[in-house]
Amino acid sequence: MPRKASIPGHCAICQAELKKASAAKHIAECLSKVSGKTEYAIVKVEGMGIDGDDYWLQAAVPVDCTLKDLDNFLRRTWLECCGHMSAFRSGRMEIPKSARAGQFDAGEKLTHEYDFGDTTELTITFGQIVTSARLPGREKILVAARNLPHEKKCDCGKQAKYICPICAFDGEGWLCPECADDHECGTPDDVLLPVTNSPRCGVCGYEG
Repeated sequence: MPRKASIPGHCAICQAELKKASAAKHIAECLSKVSGKTEYAIVKVEGMGIDGDDYWLQAAVPVDCTLKDLDNFLRRTWLECCGHMSAFRSGRMEIPKSARAGQFDAGEKLTHEYDFGDTTELTITFGQIVTSARLPGREKILVAARNLPHEKKCDCGKQAKYICPICAFDGEGWLCPECADDHECGTPDDVLLPVTNSPRCGVCGYEG
C-alpha cells in the first residue's frame, strides 16, 4: 500500500508547528540555543500504518544511549503490545543493541522491526549531533516532535475512536463509539482497539 502524504507536528521545545521535511533542522536549532554539555543525536523515525498513513517523529537521543535504549523508547512511544521481539537491521545485517547512537553518521539509516509475526517496520535516520543542556524529565530520550493525530472517520461520518483489527486489513473498520457497540466482529470490550497516533494502530493488541 502506498504511503499517504505526511501531516505536520509540533516542536515539543517551543511548540512551533513543523513540517516533516524541516523538523530535524528546527529541533537542532532549538536545542543549540540552550548552552550545555550534553550531546544529542537528532533521530528521525518513520512508519506506515495499516491503511498507508504516514507516522513520524523526531527524537533527541543522547549519544551515549544504546540501540537498546532506543528500542525501549520506541516500544513505550509507538509499539509495545505483547512483549514481542524486535531487531535493528542495516540491510540484511542485524545490528547489536549495544551499539551507541553516537556511532552512526548523519544520514545513516537503520530498519527497526517489532514483532516478527504482525511486523511493524520503522525507518530510523540519524541526523546531526547537537550540544545542549540536559533536557528535563526522567526519560533519557525525548520526543522532540511528532505528527499530529490522523483524523479517522466512521462510515456514519462521525470521528472514529475505535478500529476493528479484523476489518482493518481490508481498509475498513474505523468506528465511532455508537457504531462500535453494534459492530458485527465485536465490541470495545472484546475485539475493538482504540485509535492511536501510532503506526501500530489496529495491529495485534496495541492500545497505545
